[in-house]
Amino acid sequence: MKPVLSEAQLKRLKEYKFKAEGASILDNVLKDFWGYLAEQIPSWVAPNVISFLGLAALVITTFPLFFYCPTATEEVPWWFYTNIVIGLFLIQTLDGLDGIQARRTGNGSPIGAIVDSACDIIANGICITSISVAMQLGTSPELMFYLHLLGFSIDYAMYWKNCFLDVQYYDLFESNEFLAFMMTIHAVSAMFGPAAWSTQGSSHLRTACPFLICMMLALATKGASARQTYPTLYYLMFGLAKAKITIVLRVADATKSKMPLIDTSILGPAMLLLSSFLGDYVSEYFVLCLALMLVGLDLVVYSTLVLRESCDYLNISCFKVKDKS
Repeated sequence: MKPVLSEAQLKRLKEYKFKAEGASILDNVLKDFWGYLAEQIPSWVAPNVISFLGLAALVITTFPLFFYCPTATEEVPWWFYTNIVIGLFLIQTLDGLDGIQARRTGNGSPIGAIVDSACDIIANGICITSISVAMQLGTSPELMFYLHLLGFSIDYAMYWKNCFLDVQYYDLFESNEFLAFMMTIHAVSAMFGPAAWSTQGSSHLRTACPFLICMMLALATKGASARQTYPTLYYLMFGLAKAKITIVLRVADATKSKMPLIDTSILGPAMLLLSSFLGDYVSEYFVLCLALMLVGLDLVVYSTLVLRESCDYLNISCFKVKDKS
């Protein structure tokens, strides 16, 4: 059987040194907790074992949900989602411990860096599918498709960026924050049932999702050079995105209809997030201007269509006084 890695690749792998800078929000919050747990782990436990145990915990707790919900429209007992919350917490914690154990025992290696990343990458795909099931997105195939497309693209871009950098930079919003968000979704499904994401009416939890996604994108792009260099354009883009989401919320309230889980206005912030991963290969100013135009156009088009359709149906004029006679 032909080897996967050539002799030259193996030699370069031996010379590989993993370098990282920065820390996310939860990294700073949980570092003392992880440090305490790491002291309880025997020194003979290999760091890669810890990485694989975290992934195994996620697989064991999520795959029963996949088998019971093959169409992502079924409803399962609350403890299915609770188990997944536990699995997500375990992989988050063990992912934080493997690096500490490697430094503590002097067993850091290129293999360890690849294993750690591989477990995170596999977990990303599992987590996105699991929240699709928890939110019963099988009833909205298009939404389910684009959710996976966005999640996979962001995950790939993060690692693609590192191919051109000598140091891996961690932003405020990284894998630990992503896992915490997944835990929240499953916890809501456990407490209120997946119907909490699909019930009609503006008083349910799903109404907060578009805004929370927009705010997470704002948090994730906080370190982008575009925000620091062109703050006016940056905040205007997010202001227009927030305005569109709030208008959609108002319309959902007036029409007693479902609030979309994902709004098209997040396309602009998502573009800016992706461009921040690409570094100097893409002009962030150009992407910021394009994102601002798209968000503004989306707001204008949606508002215009809502006004036109509602005025036509109600037989009223938006900008003229109706003759009472």
